Amino acid sequence: MSNQARKSVKSKPSLGVILPTLNDEQALPQVLQGLREAACLFELDVIVADGGSTDCTVDIAQRHDARVLEAEGGWQAQVAAGCRMLWGQWVMILGGNVVFRPGWSTNLRLFVDATGEYEFAAHGRSQDQVRGPFGFLHAVPASHVGLVLRRSQLETLLQRKRPGTLTDANLIDQLDRKRLIQLPYILHAVVDEQADAA
Repeated sequence: MSNQARKSVKSKPSLGVILPTLNDEQALPQVLQGLREAACLFELDVIVADGGSTDCTVDIAQRHDARVLEAEGGWQAQVAAGCRMLWGQWVMILGGNVVFRPGWSTNLRLFVDATGEYEFAAHGRSQDQVRGPFGFLHAVPASHVGLVLRRSQLETLLQRKRPGTLTDANLIDQLDRKRLIQLPYILHAVVDEQADAA
């Protein structure tokens, strides 16, 4: 390949997706299927960090070509184990019951390519009010709804916090809110398995 041809090929950024799961067999096929579109825009690495599921969660993850590891000990232990295993420059933490609508990866790629003032991104529900090219954060969602940050930043957070003290509810509180931006209109559904089982 000539030098000119090499310059014309834009390398894809790497994205590692960590899914801390526990008995998520009902929603997981949809979740993993929805992640596949990102392979066109990212070097994608999907890791299911399972916390001891007793259903078919692990089998489903393996059938969808996700890398699977067992990491009991709670949400922080699962995320930390996934972070150690992945190779992506960027990390997205996603719950095992969160399904994205088509087109989500395009918004994420725009954020990654334009990263400057904003270092972190979080995905919003479709009913959230947003403005601008990526939208402004009106309500901070929980980190399991697609928090995106650099792998080095996540590693630093995990090293600072005692085991068991970091949760999907308080991880975003550890970040500088002024550097957090909401990516608009991409969350399709959060599958409520308890409601479905009732």
